[in-house]
Amino acid sequence: MRSVTQSRARGLYGYKEWLSTLTPDLFVTLTFAETANDYRADRSARVFFERFHRQFAPSSMIYAVEPHPGNPEAHHIHALLKYDPALIPPDYASVRKLWRWGYAWVVPANGKAGRYVGKYIAKEMCQWDVLGDVGLWKFPKPLTTHPEPCIIT
Repeated sequence: MRSVTQSRARGLYGYKEWLSTLTPDLFVTLTFAETANDYRADRSARVFFERFHRQFAPSSMIYAVEPHPGNPEAHHIHALLKYDPALIPPDYASVRKLWRWGYAWVVPANGKAGRYVGKYIAKEMCQWDVLGDVGLWKFPKPLTTHPEPCIIT
């Protein structure tokens, strides 16, 4: 889990542009039926990805935990999912079932999805991470002026 502090937020703005060059397969927004703090949201995102990865490996996820503007103790998650193109694509209903804490919105990722998630990574005090098989992303250009994301494999 990475946390963006105010001093790093401006430098991390580049992630918004960088993530917009990636080609995710799915864009998901995960919400909670009950209030979830940033720790619970982060842990739940990881469990969601572990379930996704078990069914659709190799796979990877880049996500950001966003606090609700009106309630700093309520959070939701925006994520980009990537899976091996040789696999049969997962149907949206099966991906939704992997999220058990509230509502899951699953759509095919378009060109704006990376930019949208990057916007939350660049926001002050946002939790974010990259999980899984990062080689699937085929990063188009290296990050030279920004810290490397925390990568869990």
